[in-house]
Amino acid sequence: MKNILIILSLISSYTTLGHAFYSTMETGDLVEDGKYRATLYPQWNLNGEYSGVTAMAAFETGINESSSVRVYGGTGRVDFVFGGSYKWVPIPDVDNQPAIGVTGGALYANFEAESILAVRITPIASKRFEIDFGEITPYVSLPLGFTFFDGDTFYPLNLAGGADLKLNNLEDVTFLTELAFSLHDSFSYVTLGATYTF
Repeated sequence: MKNILIILSLISSYTTLGHAFYSTMETGDLVEDGKYRATLYPQWNLNGEYSGVTAMAAFETGINESSSVRVYGGTGRVDFVFGGSYKWVPIPDVDNQPAIGVTGGALYANFEAESILAVRITPIASKRFEIDFGEITPYVSLPLGFTFFDGDTFYPLNLAGGADLKLNNLEDVTFLTELAFSLHDSFSYVTLGATYTF
């Protein structure tokens, strides 16, 4: 496993620089209709021109039992980023079945006085497990899309995996972590964050 991670890291460090901010930072779980979820997280971009930290915040609300909407923004290594997405989860996490869904959205960012416009689609699969002190929901996603930057079009693709941890004594708070590798025209990154549902 260690060798696979080293090989993926080397491959990602030689790809074209990333041209969007493709952190997933969500599972196939949905916010209930009428409730809201706020998420805060730094994203550490590990390679390319975007290497550094961008602080991100997201706000999500449920629409119905199979979909939600999210807006997000951030600043740091990137001057600013702002976007929105729609999440549809037609296959919920029940019994032994994992949640399977997709998000779609767009973002606008500015990096060193250059505008970035991206459209993205992210398939997501996750499965919740009960543990002694709460619940853990590992997930995998494949953020992909197309990005317009500096007069060119790029097709970023990442492989991302992470987990959402909910502790028994913190009913409305969860903790997330995510690691992603660049597969094409992107960057590898690490994120850590927390959510609050109200």
